[in-house]
Amino acid sequence: MSSSSPKLLSCMRSKRSLLLRKTQRKLLLCREPLTPSQLKWEGQPPESWTVTWEPAPQ
Repeated sequence: MSSSSPKLLSCMRSKRSLLLRKTQRKLLLCREPLTPSQLKWEGQPPESWTVTWEPAPQ
């Protein structure tokens, strides 16, 4: 069993929701106060993943 896409191991509660996208596909919507580099991944997240905050930071 080989999973090409990384998996988010933990997600914390926050007033901000983190939207993880792979190209134009929405993969995960969760509340996460941390930065993308602080997220706990199973392995390294590929560069094809873009992280956008909602609401977007000003």
